[in-house]
Amino acid sequence: MNLSLCYLKLSEYDNALTFARKAIEIKPRFSKPHARAAAALFAKRRISQALLNLRNAIQRAPNNGEYARLYQEWENIRQRQKQQLQTQNKENEPSHCNQDDDSKEEDKQTARKDHKDIV
Repeated sequence: MNLSLCYLKLSEYDNALTFARKAIEIKPRFSKPHARAAAALFAKRRISQALLNLRNAIQRAPNNGEYARLYQEWENIRQRQKQQLQTQNKENEPSHCNQDDDSKEEDKQTARKDHKDIV
């Protein structure tokens, strides 16, 4: 579990995810490994999977307000991306243009900040 946190802080998200998953295998009832897996996945732009892992963390620690706050924030980002993709599909733009530059930068900053919040 601590190795996952170290790798998160080093922005080595693949390693963070690997060690979070190992921690989940060892202590599946603990919330932190699920939250750290979520943070790594979110940083890798795998938001839907991050939300599933964060939901697992919330189920194990329902009184953790930080998990609930992050879940709502990440869900809002996912919804915004979904809406942008729908708009893009209607306009027949290339698939790589699903966000404007400001939105992409905002999401990157959120990912950097949020993975640090789950410690």
